[in-house]
Amino acid sequence: MKVAKAIVDARREKIARLLQKRRYLNIEEISKEFGISEATTRRDMNVLERTGRIKRMHGGALGDYDTQFASLRERERVAYDAKVDMAKAVYAKLKPNSTCFLDAGTSVLALARQLLTHPIENLTVITNSLAAIELLSGLSSIQLYIIGGRVLNRQSSIFGRAALETLKQWKFDVSVLSCWSFDSRGLWIIHSELADFHRAVLSRTRQAYCCADVTKLNRSGSADALVCSWKSAPTLVTDATSSQLSAGGVRLKCVEKAKQVGFYQSSTRTQPKEPKDA
Repeated sequence: MKVAKAIVDARREKIARLLQKRRYLNIEEISKEFGISEATTRRDMNVLERTGRIKRMHGGALGDYDTQFASLRERERVAYDAKVDMAKAVYAKLKPNSTCFLDAGTSVLALARQLLTHPIENLTVITNSLAAIELLSGLSSIQLYIIGGRVLNRQSSIFGRAALETLKQWKFDVSVLSCWSFDSRGLWIIHSELADFHRAVLSRTRQAYCCADVTKLNRSGSADALVCSWKSAPTLVTDATSSQLSAGGVRLKCVEKAKQVGFYQSSTRTQPKEPKDA
């Protein structure tokens, strides 16, 4: 039975708006969301691409991501001093002869800059950040590995299903992550695939940290994927004070101070399990 053009146009408009909100959805997710076949979804996506409403990626769509979400270089300038302070605090937790994961956020990139000027002997670094690879690739004291997967050029990062598969090869002594925002519920990121990636990293890590400056506390906007609640969250490293966190509804205890930065955990936090076997 042929569907009326008005109904099809309305559905395509809803798909475009949903992609603008969530940034990324694959074909299967869109099909389930709208109760249509994958073939119909592909036709809708092709029309939306031709009319300039979305940008296509293999297996999905990145709805106006490059134009609506700030690039890595633009984000790097925000709260720069706080990012440097957090990087120095986490740097002190890294040890020679250990394995460390660095994610692709700008707060974590500041840690890569710290490693560039103060290398740690026999440190193995695994990352999905092209910018971190560029910074650290010349250091003989660091063994450097990059996660395979899909490249986002403006974000200088790698993610996707292939990246999740690559993670299975590794276990990490320390992981350093970032987030889009944090609130009373936990840590948030911009879309579900990145949340899946972060959770996979956490499941393979002995000690994890999330660097997030005070501007991310109750930050409004694009994040609609919860990475984890505070009960299972990594240690929060932030320049937000205890009173700022409390006023923002985030009930965490300060377990350590390092100059302008605090390390915070939930009192109900579940102790991390041993990483899964590689």
